[in-house]
Amino acid sequence: MNSHGPLTPNELYALVCYVPDPLGGFLDALRGAMPGHKASPAHLTFLPPRPLGIDSEAASAIVRDKLRSFAPFDVELTEVQCFPRTNVLYLGVSDGNAEARKLHNVLNSEMGLSQVEECEYRPHITLSAQLDNSEIEKIRRLAASAWSSWVLPRRFTVRSVAFVRRSSSGVWERLWTEPLMVARAHPQQ
Repeated sequence: MNSHGPLTPNELYALVCYVPDPLGGFLDALRGAMPGHKASPAHLTFLPPRPLGIDSEAASAIVRDKLRSFAPFDVELTEVQCFPRTNVLYLGVSDGNAEARKLHNVLNSEMGLSQVEECEYRPHITLSAQLDNSEIEKIRRLAASAWSSWVLPRRFTVRSVAFVRRSSSGVWERLWTEPLMVARAHPQQ
């Protein structure tokens, strides 16, 4: 047992950044219109869902320690794309891609947190659940059309991250939120 309750084999943990409004609200609405959408808010995942090899308190301590070396960073979302193996629609990431990968790699190399990823880690915002081959192109076009109608910035700053747990009932809960605090170095003039 840990401070978040008993650890069960079906629990999964992840580290995410929720997309702030107004962009987050738009993405939540877009995601809600997609077939098979789950109700979780739009987010960028740094540590994809996984069981832990250690208790959640120890995992939390490791994650928080590693976060101390990360500063807030900007993320720019690109176009609607599709993962070919799973037929899941997503928005790609341009600016912030390297920082997100670095955060993932640092955390995924830690004992108790690491796992061989089912797919190569790619920073993205998931838009849909797995789609049938027969509907993928139609839904991709609809999502791309909706995304192209968004006239406000497609950029947000990752200022904090949330450590989340999915219970055996499938519900995700936020265990804690931690700000990224390292001050950025300013270029000398």
